[in-house]
This record gives sequence, C-alpha cells and structure tokens, in this order.
Amino acid sequence: LGSVAQTTTVFEMPGALEAATSLLGQVFGFAAFRPGQEEILRAVLAGEDVLAVMPTGTGKTVCFSHVAQQMMSDKGGRVLLLAHREELVRQAADKLAAITGERVAIEMGEEYSAEKTAWRAPVVCATVQTLNKRHARFDPRQFTLVIVDEAHHGTADSYRKILDYFKGVKILGVTATPDRADEIALGQVFESTAFDYELPDAIHDGWLVPIEQQRIFIEGLDLSSVRTTAGDLNAGDVEAIMRREEVIHRVVGPTLEIAGDRPTLFFASSVEHAYAMAEIANRHKPDSARAVDGTTPKDLRRSTLAAFKRGDFQFLCNCGVFLEGFDEARIAVVAMARPTKSRALYAQAVGRGTRPLPGTVDGIALAPD
Repeated sequence: LGSVAQTTTVFEMPGALEAATSLLGQVFGFAAFRPGQEEILRAVLAGEDVLAVMPTGTGKTVCFSHVAQQMMSDKGGRVLLLAHREELVRQAADKLAAITGERVAIEMGEEYSAEKTAWRAPVVCATVQTLNKRHARFDPRQFTLVIVDEAHHGTADSYRKILDYFKGVKILGVTATPDRADEIALGQVFESTAFDYELPDAIHDGWLVPIEQQRIFIEGLDLSSVRTTAGDLNAGDVEAIMRREEVIHRVVGPTLEIAGDRPTLFFASSVEHAYAMAEIANRHKPDSARAVDGTTPKDLRRSTLAAFKRGDFQFLCNCGVFLEGFDEARIAVVAMARPTKSRALYAQAVGRGTRPLPGTVDGIALAPD
C-alpha cells in the first residue's frame, strides 16, 4: 500500500468458469483417487499428525470424510471432528454421515452425544468451545483420529487443551491458509504437511474460478498512520479511517457499478463499517444490501443467508463472519473494503468467490481447459 492515496480492491469471478467443483470432490465415489487424498490418507495411516493445505472449494470436507472412513475401517475406533463455528460443525456432520455411512453425533451447546449410555456414535462433531468444558465425557482410548477443521487455529490454547487430552490419537488438520499473521508455527501441533495445494494452484489447474481484479482509487485515503498489531494493521486505526462516510461512498459507489446485477460479498473493517456500507448501498440501490455480524440471532442469520441464496438481495456485508465456513457458489464479486497485511486473511476473503457452481465437473478426473 502506498503512503498517501490508497485503494480498495474488488474481485470479479467470471461466470464462464464458475462451474467447476472440488479438486477432490465427489470423485471418491468412483474407482480412483485424485492427487492429494491418497497422500493424506497414506500419511495418516502411517501414524503421523499431519496437515493438509487445500483452498476453499477443493473438497476439504469430502477429503477428511474419506480419510475418516478409511481410518475406522483399517484401524477401528471412533473419529472426532473439531471446529470453532456451528456452520462448520453441521457441514462436517452432514458430509461425514453421507460418506462414512456411520451415525454422527454433535457435541455443541445444548446438544450432547450419548456418552453415558451404551450407544456411542462412531463419529462425534464438536465445537472447540464446548469440548473445552466437556472433554472429560470422552475416553480418548476409544478414538483413532481427531480432525481439526480450519487447522490454522490449532495452536490456540483452547485447541491445545483438547489435543493434549486426546494425546496419542492421530491428528489430521485441514486448512486453506496455513500461515498466521502472528507467525506462530503450526509445527507445534502437526508433524508434517501431507499435501500443500494453494489457491493459485487450484485456479491454474482449472478447479477454481479465475480471478479478475479491479482496484478503486480513493483520493485522500491515507493509511500511513495505521499501526501494526500482531502482524496485521491495527483494527481500531483502520476502522476509524474506513468508517468515514465519504470513504464509504467512494468504496460502495464504484463497487455497485462494477458488480452490476451480480451477487456480491463485502468485507468490512468492523461490524459498524459493515452495517454502514449496507446502509449506503441501499441509498444507491434500495433494498439491495443487508449486513450480518457475530451477534445476529441464529434464526435471522439463517433467513438472511437463505434470502441471499435465493437472490432476494444482491449485496451481503460482513466483517469477519464469512471468512470461514461460508460456501455460497453464487458469489460473483468480492469487495475487499478491509485493508490488511495478512496474506491468509486476504486469501480467505477472496476464496469466498472462487468456489465454482456445482454440477459440471463433479466426479471427473481432470478439470476442463
């Protein structure tokens, strides 16, 4: 970023190639493995605690579900899935049940798996927050594999407490972004990287939607005074600058022109900034934008996302709610109105728009040219 005039970036996802699906997708229902899954499976079966790096839209959930199925078949025992958000837990539970054919229990909030009865689910999906309080309900000796979704969080104390409790159980971590802004090494948790496939690789190989980038020049936007905290731009400093109404207008107006009538996801510098962008977008184009944050009631959040998916409104604004676990392939434009020095955060945001539409290359061995 320059010292005086700054830019915000809008990413367009061309419709012509929106229809590719996962690198490792539904192919596992066929005879052959694609590259990566076989390497991950071999490493886990060999007894290593491994990390798999796979970008959004390349089949992380499908991949670890097949690894779980194979581990239970070859080694016996149960499987535990750890994630930090409800959406991730429920997505994983659905996929694990479909692929393994096993009963899946959820340990989250007011939901309990039946650990005190004779019936115990072969697969348990849990939030880290809940399992930190309830890990003693489980006998680690019954488990053969712990899967850590969004594994770049795995060095946090909340994760380490659980992994220490399940010490001796093999770990598979999956993430799209293995680097952390605070530079804490994931090697503290994982012994090796079994598969490393980055976003540019998947785009180059034809499995994800290519990115067309446009920058909006904002006269007078100066980030030179913004401090760096824990490896990224200080959130409070950035928010104070980006929340200025004239700046928001200069971000939102051109973005609306670029987006046309295409579904668009805005990333803001704060919750307040997200709602302000939605409000100004609605001034430009009435009833076109809504915002969601971490405190939005679950029912309202679900209904808002369902409305976005149906096309009831065009612009969905957020700060960090949709950086992980949000898989809406209709998104054609990502507006990055959140300045950052974090490559991982940037890749997570842009990755929300690279997921292809389903139905075109599901189950094939090679992506189209």
